[in-house]
Amino acid sequence: MPDAVRRRWDTDARGRGDADAAAFAPAIDELGRLARRTEWVAEEPRVHLLPHLEAAAEAEGCRLDDVRDDAGVLDVHVETTATGAGEVRRVAVRLIASIAETSTFVHERREGDTAVFDVVTGLPPGSTGFETHGHAIRLRVRPATGSDGVPAPDRGAEQA
Repeated sequence: MPDAVRRRWDTDARGRGDADAAAFAPAIDELGRLARRTEWVAEEPRVHLLPHLEAAAEAEGCRLDDVRDDAGVLDVHVETTATGAGEVRRVAVRLIASIAETSTFVHERREGDTAVFDVVTGLPPGSTGFETHGHAIRLRVRPATGSDGVPAPDRGAEQA
């Protein structure tokens, strides 16, 4: 591999992709426009979303630590037995799938040992028989701690 190639993951030898994702940009842009609409986020997220998240968490063997409704954002703290970034991400995606509408945006970031997933999900106009609306969720997923209070070790490989 030439020295000038910047790897995008551990086995990347090209340093570039094959195409763009411009065909998906209109749907991404539409969700962004909707998210900026005044009063687009639906009321009572605990009523509408929490039962689905609780059932999904139970199926995943997770525990909801704390749930807050903060200015339209449902802030959900989850403890999981999953280890490694890839495993934690898979758990989070399955939880998100339990509340996903026809258009969903997910952004992952880290806060210490916690993976934070900022989620906007909603119904664009005409996607169903319901009026357009959405939900904003901040899903905080952290590995369970051992009896010594230290998070379980990262046994999973990072996903590309």
